Amino acid sequence: MSVTQFDLESATRAHRLAGGAVGSRWSSSGERVLGPCVWPRRRLILVIGLTSVLVAGRLRDVVAQDVSCELSPVPGPYGYQRRGDRCEGLFQQQVGGTTLRLVSLTESFEALGDTTRAPLLVAWSVPGNGDVWLRAQGIRKKLYYRMDSRRPGGAGLYHWPSDVLAAQRIKRDHIGILGWTRYALGGIDQDVYVPLRVTQESATVQCGTYLLVLVPGVKLDEVYVSLGRLGAPGQPVQWLRHNKPLLYGFYPADTPIRVPVPELAAPGFYELEISAELASGGPTGIPSRRIYQAGGLPACGGWSR
Repeated sequence: MSVTQFDLESATRAHRLAGGAVGSRWSSSGERVLGPCVWPRRRLILVIGLTSVLVAGRLRDVVAQDVSCELSPVPGPYGYQRRGDRCEGLFQQQVGGTTLRLVSLTESFEALGDTTRAPLLVAWSVPGNGDVWLRAQGIRKKLYYRMDSRRPGGAGLYHWPSDVLAAQRIKRDHIGILGWTRYALGGIDQDVYVPLRVTQESATVQCGTYLLVLVPGVKLDEVYVSLGRLGAPGQPVQWLRHNKPLLYGFYPADTPIRVPVPELAAPGFYELEISAELASGGPTGIPSRRIYQAGGLPACGGWSR
């Protein structure tokens, strides 16, 4: 639908809400005659105002959904391509990579149904009014899948169609998902990540797992996590963990590393730092990430790798 078509249809809907009908001529008294009804100028002003609000909202959605489909798709209907308000599908294996990636940060992530194609509901809370970028990606070996979407941050919810996931039999443990926005901390505009809540069939979630997922591109000896609460200037003021080893004992290449972070149940801004020791010798890591939590679910009592 074009913006012009939307303008006309929105005007008609707004006019009918105001109690009018549709017509095409003006009377000698300065009122527009619409079939058997009359549309006074003051009502016309009201309709124009309502239409402007509706058009502004639609234009906002158009901008928020503008995301580049930057990957090379595999042939076929499930290749990575634009699908309405998102880019999604399977892509060709990329040459090279990084030694360690952050691929998921969730407050809760419900298991995907085997027999349903109901959409996934992805929810978030952001500081400010900026847009939110969503990225889901394959974390199982040889699963070259990705979904990208850009949403209005104030919406707080995205209905993610599950047709591609269902067709490819992609389950919760096969993917990770990240959400982030742009926000000024300490006077510097930067990416701020938000824990996502993902459900499909459950109406409510009682507690949060608060899980981040890393994927190493090479074998690692050990992984270290630091998590600090940020103060007003945007600097850590309280380290909740500081360079703490995971002690999982085994970190093969291309195998997800799941790290529970129950500390994120408390509201506030955080800084996350991840470093690691390569099995071949030497250090690696990922750039520090800023995280915002508006105040979420109580942390679940148990979790296992």
